[in-house]
Amino acid sequence: MKKVLYILIAAISVMAFSGCGMKNTVQIGTGDVNGTYYAYGTELAEILNNNSDVYFKVRKTAGSAANLRLISQEYVDIAFVQSDVMKDAYNGTGYFDKEYKGYSAIAGLYTEAIQVAVPKDSDINSISDLYGKSVSLGEKESGVLQNSKQILSAYGLNESMVDAKYLSYTDAAKAMKNGNLDAFFCTAGTPTRAITEISDDIKLIPIDGTVADRLTEQYNGYVKHTIKANTYDGQTEDIKTLGVKMVLIASDKMSDDRVKSITKNIFDNSNKFGFAKDDTFDMNFATENITIPFHKGASEYYAENGVNVATK
Repeated sequence: MKKVLYILIAAISVMAFSGCGMKNTVQIGTGDVNGTYYAYGTELAEILNNNSDVYFKVRKTAGSAANLRLISQEYVDIAFVQSDVMKDAYNGTGYFDKEYKGYSAIAGLYTEAIQVAVPKDSDINSISDLYGKSVSLGEKESGVLQNSKQILSAYGLNESMVDAKYLSYTDAAKAMKNGNLDAFFCTAGTPTRAITEISDDIKLIPIDGTVADRLTEQYNGYVKHTIKANTYDGQTEDIKTLGVKMVLIASDKMSDDRVKSITKNIFDNSNKFGFAKDDTFDMNFATENITIPFHKGASEYYAENGVNVATK
C-alpha cells in the first residue's frame, strides 16, 4: 500500500514540476475594466510578455488604494497607483491609518484627469450643485474616492450631504445611462472608456478657479489640468479640472534585473502605449515629483541614461 502511495506521490510531483517549463507569473494590479489602469495594464502585459521569460497577468482591482495594500501584502507584484494616494499610503497619512510599504517606484507614466460626469440635460453645472444628489464617489479602496471627498470638501460639501454611492466606473456609467445616478467622479487618463461609451448623453463639470488653487496648495499631488475639446464626442470646449500623476510601482522583493527590464521595455516601446500619445511622457516626466524611493532596478536603467533618482 505504501509503495502504491509513493508511486502516486511521485507521479503527482512529476506532473507538478513538468509545469516548470511554463513561465512564472507576475501579477499586475490595475483597476476597473473600463478604466485606463486596466487598458494600459493590458498594453504593458502584452509588450512585456513578448520580451520576457515570465508571464505578466493583468488583475482587475478597485484601484490605487487597493493596489497599494495588495502590493504591500505581496498579492500583486507591480501596480498602477495615483501619486497622491501612494504618498499617503507610504507615510500612513490622509485616509491611511498606518504605513503601507514594501514597494518602490518604476516610473510616472501619465497625468490622470479628475472627471465629474452628469447627464447632459442636468441642471448640475458645478460641484456645489451636487448637494442632495445621487453621486458615485468611486469604489471603496480607490484613489478616486479620496479625490472626490477632498473635492467635495473644497466646495463646502461632504459625504453625508450627497446620496453617496460607491460604484466602479462601469457600474456608474450604466446607472447614469439608466437614469439612476445624478453624477459620478472618475480619476483616469483621457479618454476613459466608461465615459466614452455614454459621452453623447453626459457633460463634464469643471474644477477650476479659487477652488482649484486651494486644492493644489493643500494637497501634494494635484496639478491643474485641461481635458481638451473633442476628447469625447459632443465635448466642444476645453474642461478645466485637476490631475494627478499615475505611477507604476514594483514590489521591493522583485529582482533588480526584472525591474530594470520592465523599465527598459517601457521606454523602448513608449510609442505603443496609449499613455504616451500626448508626447508628455519622457524620462523627465517619469522621474519628476515622485515622493517615494525608486526601485534599484529602475534606478540602474535611469543612471545608464544619465538620470539619477533616489532609492532611499
